[in-house]
Amino acid sequence: MLSGCSVTFIGNGKKVNCTAKMDYPHASSGSPGYMDAKAHATCDGAAYSTFTISLQKQNSQGVWIAVPNSSFSQTVKSTVPNMTYNIMTARGVKCVNGMYRSVVSISGHILPLGPPNSTTTYGTPVQVKC
Repeated sequence: MLSGCSVTFIGNGKKVNCTAKMDYPHASSGSPGYMDAKAHATCDGAAYSTFTISLQKQNSQGVWIAVPNSSFSQTVKSTVPNMTYNIMTARGVKCVNGMYRSVVSISGHILPLGPPNSTTTYGTPVQVKC
């Protein structure tokens, strides 16, 4: 695991911290010819949370471009304290050699309805060889 992000949801006299740590993008060992990345998210209390992971590829001009159809989101209506939620980029992303990074975001609010909050982080770029 490489990098991650965290967000705090505050409201109704409570505070819940959620964090997500991400793995490097890589060629899939279980599905040859494809690639993926994973993130592992936890919250220390009950919150309505959406965890999203996607891939970006660096083009020849050095600009990061979203990899089509790589985004996957998991919404948890009430997170279980300290339970790990594992999310993986969408299936079926063809592996193409290049420089990639993961993008992870957490959004949501404390329960019952508290003010929304969110954060997004970008993983360290890594060369993927298929």
